[in-house]
Amino acid sequence: MITIVLPVYNEEAILDQNTRRLLAFIDAYPIGAHRIVIVVNGSTDRSAEIAKKLAQEFSNRVFAEVINAKGKGGAIRHGFNRYPADIYCFMDADLATDLEALPRLLSPIQNSEADVVIGSRYHPKSRVKRSLIRKFFSLGYRILLRLTLKTRITDAPCGFKAFSRRVVTNLLPKVQHDDFSLDSELALRAEHYGLIIQEIPIDWRESSKRKSRVRLIKTSVSYLRTLMTFSDSIRDGSRETLIVDNRQAQATTILLTKAIHKEEREITSHSQ
Repeated sequence: MITIVLPVYNEEAILDQNTRRLLAFIDAYPIGAHRIVIVVNGSTDRSAEIAKKLAQEFSNRVFAEVINAKGKGGAIRHGFNRYPADIYCFMDADLATDLEALPRLLSPIQNSEADVVIGSRYHPKSRVKRSLIRKFFSLGYRILLRLTLKTRITDAPCGFKAFSRRVVTNLLPKVQHDDFSLDSELALRAEHYGLIIQEIPIDWRESSKRKSRVRLIKTSVSYLRTLMTFSDSIRDGSRETLIVDNRQAQATTILLTKAIHKEEREITSHSQ
């Protein structure tokens, strides 16, 4: 059984259409026994209503869960815990990643070749179209991960991942964060324990119809706090969260901007 979680926060404009797109793709390219779990978390629009209607129309394939707490990670955790499976997958509700990659995301785990599979926008064969602000965040997060954890994962924040049952069963309870970083932390913990990680190429396109809800400095500070907690807890097993002063975190983020621009220039030169 494959559990596919769609975390949803105020996505009334795209939820119905994209859920039907996902169902149609699976009908055309069967992936095995599956369920699609729409987890609506903290939404103030009609997302919950739409999710429930989809669950009624596609009973036994689509399931709707409504939780009060905000945070993509909390939605993913709820869906994984509520619907046990052999393979756990999630993707962002905007379907920014082309669905043609879904079978390739699942097959390494189905064939016992990997425990975590990640769609990587930095894979040499990936094709990516995104705004400058999204590129800034992605590159910044990548550099911070390299600096703090020396990870080999190239695109930890990408919202297109699959996990084996043993990863979710054994490591998800250890994950400390229920925000945007949950899936990144889960993958990083799997890497820390020596489990097999694979990254696959994807076609990724930022939706031009959606307004980014990301606030630059606020999110950068959150990234830094989370990464420092990762570094502390993964290295010594501690669950103690480091406290970072906001101004200090902001200053560190600004200092990292030069490194981000350097990384961007290197990636551009390699792609030419």
